[in-house]
Amino acid sequence: MRRIRKIQREESFRLRLIYDDGSVAVVDFQDLIDREGIFTALKEPKMFSDVRLVENGQSIQWPNELTLSADALWLDAFGA
Repeated sequence: MRRIRKIQREESFRLRLIYDDGSVAVVDFQDLIDREGIFTALKEPKMFSDVRLVENGQSIQWPNELTLSADALWLDAFGA
């Protein structure tokens, strides 16, 4: 199970995720936000920037309780 140690906000709708093993992933959420559905709320820059680590770094979460796991984000960035 992967854990995120730190989140850094990048330009637009990107986050730099620093994992406990030292790997760094820059994840662009623009396509996800542009789809219809629950991620649309993140179009508001303040909402997007209010992301935080939860579950001891196993996930990231926004104020609307939208949560993504560290493992899923790592797989999105680095593949299988």
